[in-house]
Amino acid sequence: MLLRIIILLGIVLSLSSYFSQNLIANGNFETYSTCPVDHSQIDRATGWFNANSTSPTIFPTADYYNCSFSSFSTLNAPPAHSGTGLVGINATGGASTAAEMIGTSVSLTSGTSYTISLWMRGDPSINGTTIPFYIMGVTSASFPLTTSSPYCPPSMTTLVTIPKTDAFNTTWVQRTYTFTSPGNFAGIVIGGVCSSAATGYYIYIDDVVLTAACTSGTNTTSTAPICENGTKTLTASAGGGT
Repeated sequence: MLLRIIILLGIVLSLSSYFSQNLIANGNFETYSTCPVDHSQIDRATGWFNANSTSPTIFPTADYYNCSFSSFSTLNAPPAHSGTGLVGINATGGASTAAEMIGTSVSLTSGTSYTISLWMRGDPSINGTTIPFYIMGVTSASFPLTTSSPYCPPSMTTLVTIPKTDAFNTTWVQRTYTFTSPGNFAGIVIGGVCSSAATGYYIYIDDVVLTAACTSGTNTTSTAPICENGTKTLTASAGGGT
């Protein structure tokens, strides 16, 4: 009986860990290989990369703020939502350039529902177009991705469309979105439109969390996720133990 209780307790703890686990490594941008000392150094945030081609662009890559680096040009990064690390992205490019895009490796399974949340705020010094930006799935997580005119990685699949009004806030605001993955992906990209004649806007991002979404109600299968208030029928047995 004791062994059976221990097994069931282990299953419950494993399920709890599964539902709370962030599938994105370094989603809070705290870990770095080297401190950033200038703009366009997103690659110094461990596990994060420039996602699109760096040439030709006006805004080469996203900006990583940590350690003592917090400003350049007209931009003055706010304190991070948590810790000290955060990222800045110009969400739209010019008429012949690319918007900034960041990418990271994460495995998404076709047909599975996921919830992604991120904290965002805008920089008042760059506040142009109202074009949205996106969270996209990619089948290759070898960054930067090969690009083609207009400097956009091919074969990106939109998972979430984020209106500017969701992102461009005067203080840190958390937004949460749920989506069902339309395919199997090896990574995600967060960024703006590939090419636009409009003046861009600049947003800060912190604390990105991606989890497998749950289903409510009673679930008797062994692999389907359930919500905290749902139930799952589990059977455990152990012979020869007490």
